[in-house]
Amino acid sequence: MFHTHLLILLRKITRNRQFFFLNIAGLAIGIMASIMILEYVSHEWSYDGFHTKSDRIYRVINERFQQGKMIQKGMITYPSVSPAMKRDYPEVILNTRMMPIGRSPIKIEDKVFIEDDAYAADENFLQIFDYPLLAGDRNTCLSEVNCMVVSREVAHRFFGDNFGSYESLIGRIVLADEDLTPFTITGVLEDIPENSHLSVNLLISYETLIQYFSDAFNESWTMSEIYHYVLLSEEADPDLLQQKFDDFSQRYFEGDRVSGSEEKFSLQPLLEAHLYSDLEYEIGNTNNGQVVNALFFVAILILAIAWINYINLTTGKAIERAKEVGIRKVLGATRKEMIRQFLFESIILNLFAVLIAVILLGIVHPYFNQYMGTTLSLSLLFGSGYKAFFMGGILIIVLVAGSFLSGLYPAFILSAYKPSSVLKGNFTNSLEGRSLRRGLVVFQFASSIILIAATITVYSQLTFMAEKDLGFSLGETLIIEGPEMTHWDSTYIQRADLFKNALRGNPDILGVSTSRNIPGDNLGRLFNLQGPNTLADQNLTTRHLSVDYEFITTYGIEVLEGRNFTELDHNPDFSLLKNVMINEKVMELLEFSSPAEAVGQTVRFWRKEWTIIGVVENFHQASPRYPIEPIVLIPSYSTNGYFSATLASGSLQKVLPEVSTTFDEFFPGNAFTYYMLDEHYNTQFQEEKTFSQFFAFFSGLAIFISCLGLLGLSSYHALRKTKEIGIRKVFGATVNHLIFWLSREFMFLIGIAILAAVPLLIIFSKQWLAQYAYRIPLGAEIVLFPLLIALTIAILTISLQTWKAANADPIQSLKHE
Repeated sequence: MFHTHLLILLRKITRNRQFFFLNIAGLAIGIMASIMILEYVSHEWSYDGFHTKSDRIYRVINERFQQGKMIQKGMITYPSVSPAMKRDYPEVILNTRMMPIGRSPIKIEDKVFIEDDAYAADENFLQIFDYPLLAGDRNTCLSEVNCMVVSREVAHRFFGDNFGSYESLIGRIVLADEDLTPFTITGVLEDIPENSHLSVNLLISYETLIQYFSDAFNESWTMSEIYHYVLLSEEADPDLLQQKFDDFSQRYFEGDRVSGSEEKFSLQPLLEAHLYSDLEYEIGNTNNGQVVNALFFVAILILAIAWINYINLTTGKAIERAKEVGIRKVLGATRKEMIRQFLFESIILNLFAVLIAVILLGIVHPYFNQYMGTTLSLSLLFGSGYKAFFMGGILIIVLVAGSFLSGLYPAFILSAYKPSSVLKGNFTNSLEGRSLRRGLVVFQFASSIILIAATITVYSQLTFMAEKDLGFSLGETLIIEGPEMTHWDSTYIQRADLFKNALRGNPDILGVSTSRNIPGDNLGRLFNLQGPNTLADQNLTTRHLSVDYEFITTYGIEVLEGRNFTELDHNPDFSLLKNVMINEKVMELLEFSSPAEAVGQTVRFWRKEWTIIGVVENFHQASPRYPIEPIVLIPSYSTNGYFSATLASGSLQKVLPEVSTTFDEFFPGNAFTYYMLDEHYNTQFQEEKTFSQFFAFFSGLAIFISCLGLLGLSSYHALRKTKEIGIRKVFGATVNHLIFWLSREFMFLIGIAILAAVPLLIIFSKQWLAQYAYRIPLGAEIVLFPLLIALTIAILTISLQTWKAANADPIQSLKHE
């Protein structure tokens, strides 16, 4: 039986090459596109699932409220929080504390290395998290003062590739920080998996912070610097535990001594940290869960469009198989046997399409990954990470079920033919399954229009943010990281100024400044600002930015009233600093009616009084996705800040050697690390950029697949009308008339698709744009462009086939049977 079914299928393929090419191409491209999206989605869903206790690990979240309004929801909080939770609640069986230690300088012999992903962590860190160790004891490697654990990649960077075994590194001494403190390597970590929300290259023991700095790192309820993770028992109910935290806050909270805020604590599941985090001071690698989930549905949509093609083309082809069915039934074939035959053909074609899709994946993956900056592969669907194998299993089930179901309807339609009617030629109306096929065409094109609209909306918003006036100049600005190995002392301001003056001697360097942060950075909060119009018991919250006297001019920020900082405003003695500048948002927060009124006023924060000497125009410190926040600018220098150098156009490679040499002269022993400001600032748009590229690529594929279906359907529509076309031409019908006549049914269906798609694309666009504080207006172009694109493509596709049919020789058409 199998052999007979296979021979029939091969014979059909041989006789109808164009039909089977369209069918297989649509299926294969749809399956390939869906698998690629699901690879990405599976990778995103797999974050942190490799930890064996991942479902019981939670992050401690700190929320701050002033006057009943949430002013901050973030990761950092006080050192005592998670130890107290472990002590007070039996549900918490382990806790660990972390603190980023910035761009940590490490000196080995005469080389200096700067590690960005460096943290202090306590001894429980490697008991809660399952990051594998290549050498060392995970229970003790972070328990002593001056212990250090490095990753495999860092070990090779520090010591080269010829150090022998990783065990041989245990006990090696390295020097850290500007004090050249000796640290003993006590462990070597396997490189952190890509699907870990934490990216860790270097760990020092948390005990080191307590020993060298202050016991406040262990017991403080006022120093808000620490990140906390807790492991709950298997029986614990996290929702019930969180309900107890109100009492916890009342019992221990002393944070109002710092922020004047009401503080609350909550737990976030580790498995939600990557996709569902909107927290300030985030240390994890995060993405937008809504975007990832949307892409999952796009994958299903594309797969549905591909199978709709199969159903439409197969039922559209039914007219050519009608006599075959009639003859086989006359010869004794049962309906059950016919259904089995057609289902067999469907499953074989789908399997063949899957095979071609896998081959296409092997060809497309390298180019797609290079273009998108991804690392997609089939292994992401069948790995051991969270939901990865689940996703692979679901994909297999969907492909098998889809292959069966997409063949089921054509099989029942074809097997239902009555031999007496078919062999007399009376089968057209009963064969077409027109209502369902029309509905599927409408669904196809409505889906394609929505995908195009999504692409245009995301791209337009991305372009809008990239071109928006930010209130400062990105320009060609070179960012040089500060000299981490240089001690802070009373002479640093003078040395930094001399370095900047030396750079200004280069005619290609148009301006130089230094600041604690640069545009695109997350600024620290100032919680207890008070002004002349502020009530005595009222505290206001702003951001604060430490800058030098040239920051405003270097970045082209407009001073609306008052003056810029001068050299005299700076002082190495913090207690002698007295002047600040504010942006318009602070002016409004302090209830000043104009910049002129604000200048000269006295404000209070950090337990001292300050004078406002200038008001600057609002500028987008963060992405235009977020509202502009109030910022207080403070005239302060720091060794762990940045130098910003504005360059003449196209001069980067020309000036770099001189900048590097000058940096080494003024700050010997420090690593020279640099990047361009626009690259740093634009990383904030990476989520939108990736989403836009994904949608553009896969929307194009969806349209292509839909057009293959239209091409096939219009071809067979014209084939069924061959004799009628000949008669109409004999009676004088023109080519244009015939094209209109042949196309009108498809145009009607596409019109319905447009009407169905418009409200859906408007809803999507509104919901997507709602997350942006500054966004494009939802204008007519967002609706009209997708419709015009889809309609144009559809008309061209249909016209290609109908024009060919309309131009056929009527004599040949009338011979058609």
